[in-house]
Amino acid sequence: MAKVGEEDPRWLVQNRTDGKNVGNWHWAEKNLMPYTKKQLAELFDNLSIPTEDESKLSFTLEHVKGEISLNNRKRRIFYLYDIEVKLNWSGITKDGNKGKGTLTGSEIVQDNDHRDIKVEVKMDDKDSKNEILLEHVRTKGVEVFIQTIGNFLTKMKEDNGQSSIQSPEPDEKPKPSAPVKIETVKEVNTSSGTISTKEIRQRVIFSGVPPPVSFI
Repeated sequence: MAKVGEEDPRWLVQNRTDGKNVGNWHWAEKNLMPYTKKQLAELFDNLSIPTEDESKLSFTLEHVKGEISLNNRKRRIFYLYDIEVKLNWSGITKDGNKGKGTLTGSEIVQDNDHRDIKVEVKMDDKDSKNEILLEHVRTKGVEVFIQTIGNFLTKMKEDNGQSSIQSPEPDEKPKPSAPVKIETVKEVNTSSGTISTKEIRQRVIFSGVPPPVSFI
């Protein structure tokens, strides 16, 4: 335990007038929902999927619900998200029979693999002439949906991975203080008499950004 007056300045949390998060040491959060809605709209709106029997499927984004954020703590970047993505789909068979419905992906969570997304497909006004469209959405449509979500999550991390990292300013490098000289005079008794001795110590304190801490 350090003595009073000998604490390291790096241990102290001080308020900065410029509001700078020095060394990205404190918790910072960036809301990625606007980014998510924009990117998923670009990926899903007007998406068309052909099928082997020449049916055609098209999709549009209805909504993205939940929370998704980029977080930074002690220079460690991580994502927190739990979102639901809902699409509207429509299709037409080779014979001109039409159908429409929704595709909803839920449990899109940072702790789950994107391939474990829970997907629910619904169809409005299904009959024997257009029910093949429902099967196409459940197979080909779900496959493309899951792949697209996976691509989005990868791109999100590429686009935002360094966005909250602040480059250390030149004046934030550790700086040594002026050496402090401490002299101590002691008297030692010997067989020939008393001898005065002098002990000299120097102390240099480095102040600045603490070293990064890694978490596994």
